[in-house]
Amino acid sequence: MFMPASSGTTTPKPDPSSSPSTSMLSRLLPLKHSRFDYVVDTLTENVPLAAKVVARVQYAVQSLQNSWVSLARGNETSHRVFAVALGYVVMSIFVLLYLGAAGANLGKLGRGLRKLVWQQWVIIKVAFFVLMEIIIFPLGCGLLVDFSLLPLFPDGQLESRIVFCNYSPMTCLFYHWTLGTSFMYQFAILLASCRSLMRKGAMWFIKDPGDPNFSPVREILERPVLTQLRKLTLSAIMYTAVIVGGVGGILFTVRSIKLQLFNPSLLPLNLSMREPLSQIPIDLLFIHIFLGPSLQYARPKRHLLNGLRVWWKHSAKFLRLTSYMYGTRQPAEEAYSEVGLVEQLLAKLRGTPITQKTVFQGGFLRVPNTDTGAFPTNKPALIRVDEEGHPITEAGAELMHIQDEATRKAGRDVDKDFMVVYVPPHLRYRVITFIVLFWLTGALTVILGLGVPIAVGRHIIQLCGMSPVHDGYTLIIGLYCVWGFVFVYRILFRIVKRRRYTTPQRLLLKLSAWLAASVYLVTMLGIVLPILLALVIDFYIILPIRLRLGTLDLPRIHVVESWAVGLLYAKIGIRLMRMEEANDISLALEAIMRDGLRRPQVWFATRYFILPVGGGMIGMICLPPAIMYAGQYFLPAWQQEQAAFRYGYPGVFFLACLAVLSRSLHMVIRRWFQAIRDTEYLLELRLTNLEKTANGDEPDDTQ
Repeated sequence: MFMPASSGTTTPKPDPSSSPSTSMLSRLLPLKHSRFDYVVDTLTENVPLAAKVVARVQYAVQSLQNSWVSLARGNETSHRVFAVALGYVVMSIFVLLYLGAAGANLGKLGRGLRKLVWQQWVIIKVAFFVLMEIIIFPLGCGLLVDFSLLPLFPDGQLESRIVFCNYSPMTCLFYHWTLGTSFMYQFAILLASCRSLMRKGAMWFIKDPGDPNFSPVREILERPVLTQLRKLTLSAIMYTAVIVGGVGGILFTVRSIKLQLFNPSLLPLNLSMREPLSQIPIDLLFIHIFLGPSLQYARPKRHLLNGLRVWWKHSAKFLRLTSYMYGTRQPAEEAYSEVGLVEQLLAKLRGTPITQKTVFQGGFLRVPNTDTGAFPTNKPALIRVDEEGHPITEAGAELMHIQDEATRKAGRDVDKDFMVVYVPPHLRYRVITFIVLFWLTGALTVILGLGVPIAVGRHIIQLCGMSPVHDGYTLIIGLYCVWGFVFVYRILFRIVKRRRYTTPQRLLLKLSAWLAASVYLVTMLGIVLPILLALVIDFYIILPIRLRLGTLDLPRIHVVESWAVGLLYAKIGIRLMRMEEANDISLALEAIMRDGLRRPQVWFATRYFILPVGGGMIGMICLPPAIMYAGQYFLPAWQQEQAAFRYGYPGVFFLACLAVLSRSLHMVIRRWFQAIRDTEYLLELRLTNLEKTANGDEPDDTQ
């Protein structure tokens, strides 16, 4: 409760210096007393909000002043760079002021200075735009792609990316720049594929990188700065819409609706690398051995391009854009039926005839017919014309005259660089609909093409009783399972289509024979022979060296590891075999690989490759122990532990190397003698035609 003050006492006035706001100002801004301090004190006494605003402003001004002083007097690299840049800016301002004040009264020195300034400006302009297009632009795309791919990761959060950028900024910038560059490269490949599907000139507004007349540096030099900045801005808007709306929007939508092809949901992906699939590097073996032949056989690029071509054709027909995209007139697309679709369906259901009344709907455009034409800058390229190609409006006639003059000035033919096509009503909205349908179809293809194999691989891993592994492994497993299913389906379809086997028993017998032959070839060529090759290398080279060095007490054989190493040895051996002259073994291997599993040649492969190579390696493995055991049987005093690995295999290997060396030396000497004979005694060479005799036999050239 408040008590009234007595008349004999006086209430002391509060000290302005002791108020909280003023004390805060005095702590933040230890300025000298002046008229400004009086204004501040007056404001703080009456308006506390104004005191806070003034305090913030004073603090900002003081911070800016301190930063400016530190930039001018600091010893760090950033301070020195700022000082040098500021010096150049001040010098440039003085030079520009001098040139502007002098005007036309420039002497020889002034004209030279103006020329030098112009050259430096051109260099700065080119360097700036090249830096923007090579570094800044890909870096921005990489940041957007990283943000759009956050739904793929279980712990994908924007805060974690910011923490990583603060922890390692240069690594973060390099990662994002690489990611953005890769995305831009793939997007350019997509645009090139779309360009190849349509007529020339359909994408005239996008420069063709393969055009020999296109030079980005020359374009930067010729275009004004504002035009180039506008181009970069439009490109940035386009890439932002594609990445954020096309990629990020779809991924966030898929994760939000929890798309479940199998249990669990497709996103987020399991990208943990802590638990490998096996102790041997199966992923590296797959990349080195199976990935190349699989891609060469499957040819996914060709199938995707064929599917894109079919989709493009049908979508253009549906939206009545065939004439614009392919340059061919389609009367069915130009006619419009006055009878509605509902009326047509009702007439078909009732069985009553209906009279089709069609009228022409749409118009014609004069469009570019080449991607490398000389089009006027900052002018439209599409002109409304009639069916004969005459402009409808005066503005169109004037624009057509400008285009023709620019084309003739560049030494090109107007009739070849332009053509007249039919366009339906609402062309802009139809093109936008086409682009949206294209992107949605591509997104659906990617989701099904990657999501179904991942789901199948996860299901297989779950059925095998294994713990969840990296989705890269599940993707590979699922892809090969789906590929195998499609492969078997195609074989069955061909067999049924040709009707070579009338009864199911014969069809089942044929399939069983094909499956047995395929399993036999895969087992012998992919498992048995690599293990034998690895054992030969181990017994002849690795184990003797380890026993001699004392790093191995008891030789042991690891079958799985030997198989993995044998696959690498086999790949190296095949490459070396292809570098030499063709022999029976290499020709047989080429024939086996050419036929593949579609037509497995069991007897040919066994006779000309498996038996010679496998029998030779088995003999190489068994021969040294047999020799050492025979020697120990006849010479009991020569019994030593591990004699076969210490003496048998190295001895046979030495004799084999000696034999190969002597044979090679003999061939070199023979070639040398033959070269000497040809040099000293050869008089001339005659080339004669090989003609057949009357009975069809080749003549016996004995002369």
